[in-house]
Amino acid sequence: MTNPALATSTAAMPNAADLDALDAVLENFNLEDTTEEDIVLEAAGDDLPADDVIVEETAPTELASDELADLDLALTKNEVYSEQTSSAVETTELPAPTEAKRPGTRTPRAAGAAAAARTPRDISKVADEFFVLNGDPAAMTADDMAAARVATMALKPNQVKIAEKFENLFTALSAGKTPSTYVMIAFNLLNSKGSMTSADVVGAYKASGLGEGTARSQSGQIMHLFATVGIATRAGQTLTLRPDSVIAGRLRSLPTSAAS
Repeated sequence: MTNPALATSTAAMPNAADLDALDAVLENFNLEDTTEEDIVLEAAGDDLPADDVIVEETAPTELASDELADLDLALTKNEVYSEQTSSAVETTELPAPTEAKRPGTRTPRAAGAAAAARTPRDISKVADEFFVLNGDPAAMTADDMAAARVATMALKPNQVKIAEKFENLFTALSAGKTPSTYVMIAFNLLNSKGSMTSADVVGAYKASGLGEGTARSQSGQIMHLFATVGIATRAGQTLTLRPDSVIAGRLRSLPTSAAS
């Protein structure tokens, strides 16, 4: 038969599971570092007003005399170093930059160097005196030469290839250069013979290396051009050199080394 007192005592004792749970709770508390004041504050919690929060004041740290001496020495060294660094930096005045050569600019020609004449790209830039076909330009007034220009330009052929030779003739002569090779071969033949036929021109071109078709085509253009600019008079397929031709005189005066 079970003793009632022993049963009651046994039921009141905590079992092993309860003891483990209690140990786990106690581990969360640091009872050794907890004071009565901490327990009171924790119990009060958020009930204390903000003004009642106790702030522990920390007394200012006082440096020992030797520490103050080391600090003062460090500050002095830092100041001296800064002054030396500033004085060591010297301002060097750079020379004025030279002007860079812009694209498209030309280097000035040395004194005494001869300026080479340029062949104008546009016939409108050619002076009026070069459009005088017959007579003496030196004896003409500016108005006379201007009128000669208008009259000569009115003679410009409509055929493209002949028109190109027409403009090339005046632009080249205005710069003291020889015009196209076709013009010079034909003129040299005419100037040496006094007259020439279209067959003569074809033969001269073929002798220079041109083919039959090109030689005949160029011959027809030159026969037309020489008659138009007053180098020669034309009768059928024959050209006769004009003694009063200004263009012929300019072609004769060209240096043999001149090139257009």
